[in-house]
Amino acid sequence: MSIINTIIVFIIFILSVIIAHMICSRYIYIGTFSGILTEKLTVWIITFMILAIAAMKLNILKLDDVSEDKKNKKVSERDINEYKKQIKDMENDVTSEESSEDLDYYDDSDLSEDDYDSDLDEDSDNYSDSSEENEYVLPDSAKRKLKKSDLKGLSKEELRIARNEIYARHGRMFDDKKLQKYFDSQSWYEGTVPASEFSEDVLSSVEKKNVAFIRQFE
Repeated sequence: MSIINTIIVFIIFILSVIIAHMICSRYIYIGTFSGILTEKLTVWIITFMILAIAAMKLNILKLDDVSEDKKNKKVSERDINEYKKQIKDMENDVTSEESSEDLDYYDDSDLSEDDYDSDLDEDSDNYSDSSEENEYVLPDSAKRKLKKSDLKGLSKEELRIARNEIYARHGRMFDDKKLQKYFDSQSWYEGTVPASEFSEDVLSSVEKKNVAFIRQFE
């Protein structure tokens, strides 16, 4: 209760005592001491309640300060929690954007024009048949650097095949029977190099980077 409310209650108390005394002095004369005291106390209580209710009706006495403080405190805590949530969402958005940029692009500064030219020449010689290219999960994985959008919608199994078809283009054979059976069914595949004898040195810089890039999503 605030200081103002305390003062008002004290004033109501004094007024109720005075009014109750005036009423009792005029109308209560006969009875035992305890009976008269009880009647005076009853009159005072009734008078005090009437004055208190009248003060509240006139907004002179306000007893909802505590509840209002609690309400304001709840609103304040809710605002703080909302603010913390917004900050967390912003941090998640920034982290998501940074991760997307990292996965979408990788540094190809170490690739010279000769690397690209040699890759394109090799690909044009070995994979010119468009009908064969349709059999690839990622037909361009030997020609250009891949982006996240190229891998969108592919299952983990398709990503695994896409990564290994980079090796399969160079005639690598596979110890995994399921994987070997898949590539044997492709018209473009010619398995000539056992897995134990295969060297990644035959891969171009673009192919090596694409292998590492696809592996991030498996």
